Amino acid sequence: MTLESYSEFLDRVTKKDGFNLGEKTKKLYLKVYSRLEEKWGNIDSISVNDLIEKANTEIRIKNNKLFVFCIKKIIQYRGGKKQDFSKLEYDYIHTKSMMNDKFLKKKIIDRNKIKSILEGLESDGDLFGVCIFRVLYEGAERNMECMQLKRQDVNFETGEVKILHGKGDKERDVIFSKKTLEYLNQLVVLRDLSYTDELFTFYRKNKEKIKNQDQSLREFLHKVGMKYIGEHIHPHQFRHTGLTHMIEDGVELSFAQQYAGHSDIATTQIYSHISSKKTLESVSNKRKEL
Repeated sequence: MTLESYSEFLDRVTKKDGFNLGEKTKKLYLKVYSRLEEKWGNIDSISVNDLIEKANTEIRIKNNKLFVFCIKKIIQYRGGKKQDFSKLEYDYIHTKSMMNDKFLKKKIIDRNKIKSILEGLESDGDLFGVCIFRVLYEGAERNMECMQLKRQDVNFETGEVKILHGKGDKERDVIFSKKTLEYLNQLVVLRDLSYTDELFTFYRKNKEKIKNQDQSLREFLHKVGMKYIGEHIHPHQFRHTGLTHMIEDGVELSFAQQYAGHSDIATTQIYSHISSKKTLESVSNKRKEL
């Protein structure tokens, strides 16, 4: 099996399943395949059962969801069925690790901390930071969804927003609050943004656009977190936090799934579990001893 034929298989199978595989994800799939072929030799000559055995015994896949997906795709190519996937030994975000208390605490930002960060940014007059923070949180957006958001994607009258560059090139709709729209309007004026300009772009001091915008966003949020709450924060935490708080506030699971752009409602149910846990903790803390 050549890398080219595996690439063609990925295109064919994802199209059949009804979605487009994002370019970045596809590159990672191909990279994993290449590394495994370097390690195991010609994968085309390895049986499905032997592939599973090698995956379980020779490599660590327990905590890497995307790597598990890569293995599954190779097994599928070799003629394996979905029931064969159950033979893989893994433990990623969709299963047990998601129920780990330490994991949950790392992923969800406390509401009071969110308030502290916002107040700090507003007090310092950091309009750019306020807008990025609100967009990531209210839109439950992924890193690049935020960085690729254009002025034309936002309806400044209704607050409705088109996310056109979602995972797997899927589109979805989100909505921003009136306050967020006010801040974004100010940002548009301040930066003199045209209709097709991206709302958030990081520049160097000489006004040259930074090539790695994703890394710039990560570094910016790290500084913000350390300054206002003394903690490291990263972009994807806002997606986890935003969705969890939505469900805590009473949004139905099916609506949350559509809002997040999840293909499988089981992914959205993770946040329902977190919300239920918070509810139980709240009841426990407020309950008076008999």
